[in-house]
Amino acid sequence: MRIEKSLRNRLGLHLRALPVTKNLQFVVLVFICVFFAVLTLVYFSSSFTSAARAYVQGEGTWSKNQKQATIRLQEYSASHDEKDYQAFLDSLSVQLGDRIAREQLEKSEPDYAAIHAGFRQGKVAEVDIPGMITLFRRFRKTKEIDTAVGLWTTADGYIEELRAQGARLHEMIIAKSASDQDIATLTRKIEATDAKLTPLENEFSEELSAGARRIERLLSIGLPLAGCFLLGLGVTVSSVIVQQVQASVIERARAEAAARESEQRYRELVENANDMIYVHDLEGNFVSWNRKAEYLTGYKMSEARRLHFRDLIAPEDHALAEEVLEKKLAGENSPPYTVRMIAKDGTRYEVEVSSRLLFENTRPTGVQGIARDLTERRRLEAELLQAQKMEAVGRLAGGIAHDFNNILMIVRGYAEILLQRLHQDDPLHAQAAQIMKAGNRAAELTQRLLGFSRKQVFEPKVLNLNETVTEISKMLPRLLGAHIEFIVELGPEAGNVNADPIQLEQVLINLVVNSRDAMPQGGKLIISTRARELERDSNGGQLAVIPGRYSEICVQDSGSGIDPETVRHIFEPFFTTKDKDKGTGLGLSTVYGIVKRSGGYILVSSELGIGTVMRIYLPQVQGEVEGTSPDVDTAREMRGAGTVLIAEDEDSLRELIASRMRAEGYEVLEAADGETALAIASRHQGEIQFLLTDVIMPRLRGPELASLLRVGYPQMKVIYMSGYTESALVQDGMLERNTVLLQKPFPISKIPEIIRQMNASVHG
Repeated sequence: MRIEKSLRNRLGLHLRALPVTKNLQFVVLVFICVFFAVLTLVYFSSSFTSAARAYVQGEGTWSKNQKQATIRLQEYSASHDEKDYQAFLDSLSVQLGDRIAREQLEKSEPDYAAIHAGFRQGKVAEVDIPGMITLFRRFRKTKEIDTAVGLWTTADGYIEELRAQGARLHEMIIAKSASDQDIATLTRKIEATDAKLTPLENEFSEELSAGARRIERLLSIGLPLAGCFLLGLGVTVSSVIVQQVQASVIERARAEAAARESEQRYRELVENANDMIYVHDLEGNFVSWNRKAEYLTGYKMSEARRLHFRDLIAPEDHALAEEVLEKKLAGENSPPYTVRMIAKDGTRYEVEVSSRLLFENTRPTGVQGIARDLTERRRLEAELLQAQKMEAVGRLAGGIAHDFNNILMIVRGYAEILLQRLHQDDPLHAQAAQIMKAGNRAAELTQRLLGFSRKQVFEPKVLNLNETVTEISKMLPRLLGAHIEFIVELGPEAGNVNADPIQLEQVLINLVVNSRDAMPQGGKLIISTRARELERDSNGGQLAVIPGRYSEICVQDSGSGIDPETVRHIFEPFFTTKDKDKGTGLGLSTVYGIVKRSGGYILVSSELGIGTVMRIYLPQVQGEVEGTSPDVDTAREMRGAGTVLIAEDEDSLRELIASRMRAEGYEVLEAADGETALAIASRHQGEIQFLLTDVIMPRLRGPELASLLRVGYPQMKVIYMSGYTESALVQDGMLERNTVLLQKPFPISKIPEIIRQMNASVHG
C-alpha cells in the first residue's frame, strides 16, 4: 500500500509539473470546441426533433380548431345563438396566434415576446417554443420549410376570409335583415372556404414532415462523423498528453539526475577543497565541515557537531571571533581575519577566516566560513625574508671582500718576500710565517664572503655523485682525526647531479668540520648517498620543494646536537655558536648559498645529546659526466725581460707588485689609474710587452685601458687583477670570457709564473 501511495504521489507531482506546450494547448482547445459542437449538435438535434414534432402537433391543433370554427359557424347560422358565435371566435384564436408568431418570425428583428405570446395563444407548449423559433429561423430557406411557410401564409389568408364571413353572418343575424336564402348562400361560401383549407393543411403537414426528415438525415450523418472526429481528436489529445507526460517524466528524471550530479560535484568540490569549509549556527555550534577541517582539527564530522567555535579558537582570539559574528548579525561587512586554531592534539595553526551569513526566508540562520591554513604561507614568507636578508648581507659582504682582498694582497705579498729573504733559523722567519698564516685565514674568509655573496666562480658540470663524494672523502680523515669513526655509504642509485665540483667539496668540508667540532670527545660520522623521490610535503614541512627525483647527500654525526632555536637561525650569515677564534658564522650560510645555486635543498634535523643530520638534495640529471681539464705544465725558470705597465689604484699594492717585477728583471712603468697609464704609455719610447691592470679603477677601467693601448701596441699581453671573480665580472659586462685574470688575493710569485706561461705558449 505504501508503494502504491508513493507511486500515486509521484504521478501527481509529474502531472502537476506537466509542461503545457503550445501544441498541446491547441489540440486541447480544438477538442473542447468539437466536443461542445457535438453537444450542441446533439442538443440541436433533440431540439429540432421536438420543434418539428411541435409544428406537426400544432398543425393538428390548428386543423382541429379550424374544423371546430367552421362547425360552430354553421351551427350559429342555424341557431342564431350568441354562444355559438363566441365559440366560433374562440376556435379561430389558435390560427390568429400562430399568424402573429409567423409574421414576427418573418421579420429581420422579430419581437420574441410577441412570438412567444402568439405560440402560447396557438396552444403550443412553452418548452417547444425555443426549438420552433430556431427551426424556423435556421431552416427557413430550405425548400420544404419554405414551401410549408408559404402554405401557412395562404392558409392564414383563408382563415382571415373565414373570420370575415363569420363576422358578416353575425351582422346579418343581429340586424335580422338577412333572409334565409342569404344566410344559406353565406353558409355555402363558408363551406367552400373550409374546403380550400383542408388540402392546404394536409400539404403543410407533408412539406413540414419532409423538411424535418431531410434535416434529420443530415444530422444522422453529421452526428456520427462529428462523433468519430471527436473520438479521433480525443485519441490524439490522449496520445499528446501521454507523450507530454512521458517527456515530463524523462525531463524530470534528467533534471533530478543533473541536480544529483551537480550536488555531487559541489560536495566533491567542498570535500576536496584545500581549505577548511564549515557551517555553524548563530550560537556558534558546528553543523558540518569538510575533510580538510577534519585533517586540520583532528575531529571527525560526528565529533564536530558537539563542538563550539570557541573549542577550536585559541582563548586569546575568542573576543575577535565573537566581535566579527556580532558585526555580521548587525549587517556590517567584515574583512577576512586571522586567528589561531587549536587542533585536537594541541597543535596550533594560524588560519585566515572568511565568513558569511546564511539566510532562510530573509532571516539569518547560521554562518558559512572558509578557514585557510597559513602555515605554508608563513613558511614561504620566512624563506623570502631570509633570502632577502641574505641577499642584502651578501652584497655588503661582496663589497667588503673586494676591498679586503687588496689589503690581503699587500700583507701576504710582503710576508712572502720576508719568507723568501729570511733563513728558516731566523726568529723573524717564524713571525713572517704567522703573518702568512693569518693572511691565508683572512683570504679563506674573503673567499667565503664571495661565495656567500655569489661573486665566487660557479662553474657547474655533470658529476657522478658517488665518484665525487669518494674523491672528497679521501682528504676528510685528516680533518676529522683518529678519535672520530668515519664511514662512507654510497647508494648505487645516487645518480648524476649538475654542480660545481669545487663548491661541492667546500660544502662537504664545511659540514664535516661542523660535525667534528660537535664531537670533541670522539664519535661517529657517516656520509651516505642515495636516490630520493621528493613530494611537496615529504620534507617535514621545513621547505616548499618542487616534486621530483633527487640525489641525497646525508651527513650524520653523533655529536652534541642542536637545539630548535639554533636550528631556526643556523643558515643565517655571521650566526655562530662557536668561540670567536673558531668560527666566522659563514660556513653554513655559504653551504646554503651553494646548495640553492645548484637548484637543491638542505634540511636539518637534530636532537640534543644524540646528534645532527644534514640532508642535501640535488636534482638528478641524465647528462654525460664531464671530465676535468689537464694540468698546464709549468715553464722552466727564467729571468724576465721586457716592459711591464702596472695600472693599480691601491698605492701599496702597486708598489709591492712593481718591486717584485723589477726584482724579476722587468722594466716597470707604474700608473695609479687608467688615464695616467695612457699618458705614461704615450711618453714611453719603446715597446710595452705586458699590461698588468686592475679591472675596476677610477676614471678609466682596465678593459677600456687595454683596448686603447692595443692600438699602439698590438702584440701587448694583458693580465687583469680583481677582487671579484671572472664570472661576476663577465656577468656585469666588465670583462670578456677566456681572459687572463688573477683573483685577489694571489701570491706575488704568480705574476712572473703567468708571464712565463704566456711567453711559452707564444714560442711553443
